[in-house]
Amino acid sequence: MNPRPTSRIESLEKRATAIEAGIIELSNDTAEELKVIREDIKQLDERVQSGFLEIGSAFDLNASNLDGIRTTLETRLSKIEATQEQILKLLQQKSGE
Repeated sequence: MNPRPTSRIESLEKRATAIEAGIIELSNDTAEELKVIREDIKQLDERVQSGFLEIGSAFDLNASNLDGIRTTLETRLSKIEATQEQILKLLQQKSGE
């Protein structure tokens, strides 16, 4: 059977319309998915930046804690050295007697 040209044209138009509709739907779906992906990336970026800021704050806090510990240790070492000097003087006085 050999369809008439008008039937073939009508069939081609229906196929073209169906294909074009599918392309439009896929395009719209893809655009929506890309929009969601962009929003997810934006939220992830904000969380990562927030995390880095928290880490930076923790490092700053640790650095200041280390400075405090260093100062405390230096003070204690100075006291120990002073005590050692006093002990040495007392020992030298006792051995000189």
